[in-house]
Order: sequence, then structure tokens, then C-alpha cells
Amino acid sequence: MKTHDFDEMVAHAKRAERQKTEAAIIQRILPDCVYVKSSAQYQDANGIYHVAGRKLKSGLIQDFYIDAKWREKGCSAYWSRYPRGSPLRATSEKMPEFALEPWAKKPTLVNENNVVHNLRELRQAIRQRSSNLGWTLDTRKQTHYVLFIFSPADHNKVYLVRFRALRRAFVEHLEDWLNDPKCSLKTQKSVRGHGPGGEPVAWESMALFVPAQYIFDNVKYIRAAEHIC
Repeated sequence: MKTHDFDEMVAHAKRAERQKTEAAIIQRILPDCVYVKSSAQYQDANGIYHVAGRKLKSGLIQDFYIDAKWREKGCSAYWSRYPRGSPLRATSEKMPEFALEPWAKKPTLVNENNVVHNLRELRQAIRQRSSNLGWTLDTRKQTHYVLFIFSPADHNKVYLVRFRALRRAFVEHLEDWLNDPKCSLKTQKSVRGHGPGGEPVAWESMALFVPAQYIFDNVKYIRAAEHIC
């Protein structure tokens, strides 16, 4: 068995376990939810992990497409305290960050240190609806909601956020958040499968870590629930 085949098996098992957790959370957090069906295969191009049926006032059931974003254990080490005026300021709890993705495939000349160039390239890509844009800016996504999940060791709540409202807020505040010292921009290598010889096919993506309060202040539809451990 090739090494990458084993790695893919482990990743598949982890994904299956996470899907069960996500489905249970969605069933509880989405109002009037009557079922949750996990995608047989994650539809990356469309941003769909789950299809949730919600009963409308008319009695009809409408399907909603839900994406899920996990933060790995230990991420709270980089978080800051809640801002002054917040009831949680006096606690030891830190304010979570939402990992938003401006670039799924970062242009070679774009880097974290040149915000002006990055912003110019992003605006051009948004106008052109480039396929290099990250999931948060991608208008091709059919997602209705995004489920943000943290390790309970870092944060004991999960959040269901309306995707279009999140994308709109990201576009509107893109320049402010890229220049904000409380937001951190990081480049990371993403492996997107393997070539014919088993070699990894990878490119660099870019994530912007935005304090949760910024999201709470600018996105109207957010539902929170306790984590299911």
C-alpha cells in the first residue's frame, strides 16, 4: 500500500467521524430542522457538507446546504481577550477567531506583508469571479450556512452563520480587516490530491483570522450552541 493511500484512509475515517458530530449539531442548532443528510462525497466546488431539511411555516420542507469549518485543537493559544465592555472581559476565556479564506490558490507575488498589493489583487479577482478566490469570497458556492466548530478544549460553543451575509461582510470590511493588527493573515500549503506518480499536488492558500466580535457585529444571522463533545 502506498503511503498516500494510507494517509487518505486515515483522513477519510476522521472526516466520517466529524460528519456525525456536525450532523448532530446541525439538528440541534437549525430551527425546525427535520433531517440532516451528509453528502456522500464532499462537494468542494459547491461548498456542501450537509443538506438539512427545515420545515417552513407553510408546512413545506426546504433544503439548506451547509458547509463546516473546523479549527484544530490548540488554536486558542493565539487568541486575545474579549474587548472592554464585553461581559466576558473579566473571565479567563479568550475571544475565538473565525478563519476566513481570501485565497484558495494564492497568486505567487501576493504575501502577508504587502497588504496594498494583496487588496488590489483580491478586488480584481472578486470582479472577475476568479476560481483562485477562497471559499469566503467565492460566489460559486451554493452554501446557505457555514458551521464553525472549535475543539472543546479551546472554545465550548459552535456557530452557524449565514454564508451570504458573511461573504458580504468580508467584502465590505476587507480593507479594514487586512490592515487591522487584531487580524492575522497566514499563508499555508494545501495538498489537493496526488499526481500520477503519487507525488502531492499542492499550492499555497491564505487565511485571515478575524476576531469573532467583528463577525458578531457585522453578520445578523448567527446561531450559537454548546459543543457536542
